[in-house]
Amino acid sequence: MLKLRNFLKGFILSFLFIFTLILLSLTYYFSEDLKNDLRQMVIINDFKASIENVKLLTLRNYSSLETNQDLQIDLKNRLNDLENNYKDLLEEIDKENLEKINTILQIGNDKGIKSFNKNIIETNQLITNIKGYLNSLIEIFMNEILDNPNLSKKAEISALKIISDIVLFLYGNKELDELEFKKNISVLKRELYVLKRKNGDRRSINYLQSFIQKAKMINQNKSLVLLRDRMNILVYDNSIMYELEKLNKTLEAKYSLKNLMFTSLVSITVLFYILTILSIYFTYLGVRRKAKELTKIKNELEHIVEKDELTELGNRIAFIKEKNQLRNPTLILLNIDNFKQVNESYGIEIGDFLLKSLANTIKDFLSKEGLDGKVYRLGADDFGILLEDYKDKIEEITEKLIKYVENKAFKYGDLYIPISVSAGIALDRPLFEKADMALRYVRESRLKYAVYSDEMNIHDKIINKINTIKTIKRALQKDGLFLVYQPIKNLKTEEIEKYEVLVRLEDEKGRILYPGEFLDIAKEARLYGEITKKVLEKTFKTLDEYDVELSVNLSVEDIVDENIRFLIRKYIKDPFISERLTFEILENSAIENYKENFKEFINEMKSYGVKIAIDDFGSGYSNFAHILNLKPDFIKVDGSLIKEIDIKEENRLISETIVSFCHQLGIKTVAEFVWNKEVYKVVKEIGFDYGQGFYISKPIMELPVEKKKKEAV
Repeated sequence: MLKLRNFLKGFILSFLFIFTLILLSLTYYFSEDLKNDLRQMVIINDFKASIENVKLLTLRNYSSLETNQDLQIDLKNRLNDLENNYKDLLEEIDKENLEKINTILQIGNDKGIKSFNKNIIETNQLITNIKGYLNSLIEIFMNEILDNPNLSKKAEISALKIISDIVLFLYGNKELDELEFKKNISVLKRELYVLKRKNGDRRSINYLQSFIQKAKMINQNKSLVLLRDRMNILVYDNSIMYELEKLNKTLEAKYSLKNLMFTSLVSITVLFYILTILSIYFTYLGVRRKAKELTKIKNELEHIVEKDELTELGNRIAFIKEKNQLRNPTLILLNIDNFKQVNESYGIEIGDFLLKSLANTIKDFLSKEGLDGKVYRLGADDFGILLEDYKDKIEEITEKLIKYVENKAFKYGDLYIPISVSAGIALDRPLFEKADMALRYVRESRLKYAVYSDEMNIHDKIINKINTIKTIKRALQKDGLFLVYQPIKNLKTEEIEKYEVLVRLEDEKGRILYPGEFLDIAKEARLYGEITKKVLEKTFKTLDEYDVELSVNLSVEDIVDENIRFLIRKYIKDPFISERLTFEILENSAIENYKENFKEFINEMKSYGVKIAIDDFGSGYSNFAHILNLKPDFIKVDGSLIKEIDIKEENRLISETIVSFCHQLGIKTVAEFVWNKEVYKVVKEIGFDYGQGFYISKPIMELPVEKKKKEAV
């Protein structure tokens, strides 16, 4: 829907923009057309005004035209202007509008000029040619007379021919009145006759001068006649003015109509222009509003990306961004000790409460101490305190911080939850990596805090961990995991009745790795479940091949793993396997979080005949209520109580209590870590049902039985 709305907005805006451009183009075209019409009307009016001026001057001075040379010159100039205006008409006005005017100008009259409409340049050229021709002939004639005063008959004929050529040239023009020509011819003949009779006399020069004057008079009369005829057309013929007026009215009507259309078009163009501007403006407002929304969303996303949702502290992204802005940074990486157990014991809700409370406690500490630092949540229960220029006081600050946090009473409802913390410190870059390695060193060394140094050999430990992970993966792929079996002895019969399955790992160099070397690393690398599957598959295979009882360890994580539960169900449907199988489950605080799953699993296993043992009982998280609730088949007392049971009276008393309590419930007891004869004697005296340890037997590679699988009864 949003895409359709945006498409429609874009389409409407494009349409308005394009249509406005079209209207602007049409407006420009009409404006140019109106300018052209207006220019034609101006030229016509100028032409009419020129005609009126000539007419007015002619009417006022017509009687003196022949004698007034200045008036003739003035009229010629005005006629020239008139003809120039007509040339403008020819260039500007459409040819069809001038057809009638051209017709009138071409007709003239019998005595009028032949082609007034051609242009004044032709007329002037004609007059100039006539003048030149006359002057040339006269000069020739004069030279002939002067050179030979006693002309012969031949000379007379030649002179007469010259004069005749002049007359015929003028007459042939047919622009003079015939009577005028005849009169002039007669005058020439008489003068010629007198000239011939007097050819030896000096007076011939005077006659010659008289001839020149007469010739000039002819030329002048011709020009005057031309001028008069040109004026007569304008003065006495109103056709031109009528046609010009008619043409002017036509142009005015067209101009009015076009002007109306132009005005309407301008109004529409302005309207669409305004609509386009408004559309662009509102689109701009929409884009601006959308940009603000996107900026707001961007800021919110940055807040989400750079903030820890639970504690509202900066996360690792914010830490990486802000640590690079400091010149001399130091980092305290604070971690809650055994937070996983706290989470498992009290639940995730209380765990989240602790994390938020600790975040506020750290900020309160910085404020109280006047320290300009920033706090980040850098892991599940890891908090980073970024400081600048505190290298000399960083250990003192860390000690105060740990004390401040551990003295804080974290209260959730009526429940008080004490916590302990550890810290790793980095004085230079890379901050997080060094602080994290220092924190690992703290955990291994059971310290409260440590400043990273190269002497910690943490780097080597990390490399070792990486190599161990590679070894685990290789062992899983190439069957590098194998089982060993530690005998469990019946202390009453002194017989080996069953074996505990233990896992070993062989690396590519043939070195054997024990569970303590790789199981915790496997959990961190999320490979623990794969190891459990391999151990179970090999255990079920052994039970299928040998008539022997086996005990195998399961963690709470294994029990809640649906894939592992599916694998177990697949095999325990066979009674011959299930009745010889015992699952040893480590009792710890995680049971509380999965109490229902745990109880359901135990009941299901018992329904198939599988036995249940609680492992490491008495190791720190032991609960007699669980024994009553779960009703296991065996209780395995932890080696921490057994190994010194012969020398520590309290260990003996605790063990006796456990044995007595279990026997009253019908639960068998197993003593672990029976490592010498003295311990063996004490556990027998106390009444343990079974014993397990190096004194009885170390784990063995091969089972000492060769019996094949028996038929299930």
